[in-house]
Amino acid sequence: EEKGVKLEEETFPFYLAKFENILKKSEGKFLVGRKVSYADFFVAANFQTSVIIKPSLLDNFPSIEAHQSFILGLPGVKEWVERRPVTPF
Repeated sequence: EEKGVKLEEETFPFYLAKFENILKKSEGKFLVGRKVSYADFFVAANFQTSVIIKPSLLDNFPSIEAHQSFILGLPGVKEWVERRPVTPF
């Protein structure tokens, strides 16, 4: 339980702030360069899973929320997200 609190109160905010800064400094809507990359898919998918566990996780990180919405709304990605099987935790 103590590890969970540390993860939620220290670890997540530390790394989320780093990704937030990367996105603010990027030249567009992507983590790296001017087109979508594996990094964008990886980060969006992992944060989506984290938000399922803790819905308020991204409340203080608007750039990450915008990035996630953009990536998960891309043609092909959006359709997959809508029809993919539910993964039980």
